[in-house]
Amino acid sequence: MRFSLRLNNDLPVHEYIRLAKAAESAGFDQFWVSDDLFLRGAFVILTAVAAGTTRIQIGTCIVNPYT
Repeated sequence: MRFSLRLNNDLPVHEYIRLAKAAESAGFDQFWVSDDLFLRGAFVILTAVAAGTTRIQIGTCIVNPYT
């Protein structure tokens, strides 16, 4: 069984890094961030998360294909 954490993209980037590290330490397997047109870019958030973690898988769960 895999455990994932999914968040919206409305927090400061440093909070995602903190939450991803906590999820990784707790044994979560995946960390997902949605991408919303009017909020922070998910790819920027996930790049910061990737730099701050070592094992957890990351991904976008919603991406707007038109912007």
